[in-house]
Order: sequence, then structure tokens, then C-alpha cells
Amino acid sequence: MKTRFFAFGCSLTKHKWSTWADAVGLNFSQSINFGQGGASNYYIFNKFLETDLEYNFNSESDVVGIMLTGINRFSWKIRHNHWMTSGEIENIIDELMFIIEKCWGG
Repeated sequence: MKTRFFAFGCSLTKHKWSTWADAVGLNFSQSINFGQGGASNYYIFNKFLETDLEYNFNSESDVVGIMLTGINRFSWKIRHNHWMTSGEIENIIDELMFIIEKCWGG
């Protein structure tokens, strides 16, 4: 019997209003939503892998829902469990240039 539901995605997965993940999660005794506003597919994939390591997904009892986002999204991990999910890359060019100059600039 499927008892746990895990959701991954961007703000269309987890937001201040109900999303598809909330509706699906009503059918399970445990629903955990890892959606993040502005998330990229890189974040979504990595969060899925991290969660599998933490919760040890079981095909007998778990259901995983993944909603991919646009390819123009950019996310990066800045600390052990903290991600920057600023959304579309064209909205964060100044931030990226600052990071590049700090890390590799002269």
C-alpha cells in the first residue's frame, strides 16, 4: 500500500496557494513537498537524490511526483542544505557576474 508522497518542483509545486502536489498529497497518510519557488531542474534533480538518501524511497510504499521547470532556470547550492533559487537566469545576471568576478576575477 502506498502511504508516502514526495513532491519536487518549482513554485507550481509549492506555493502559498494549493498546487497539484497538495491535491495529490491528500491521498496519502504522509505528504512531503520539496517544491521551491524559482527552482531549476538542477535543484529539482539534486533535491530528489538528497531526499532519496535521507528517506530511503521504497517502491512498495512511496510515490514520487516531479514537475520539471523551464530550462532557463539557474540554482546553486551555497551551503550544506541551502540553495539559491532565483529563477530565470536573465533575472540574475548581475549576481552571477559578481560571483564569477569574486571567484575567478583579477
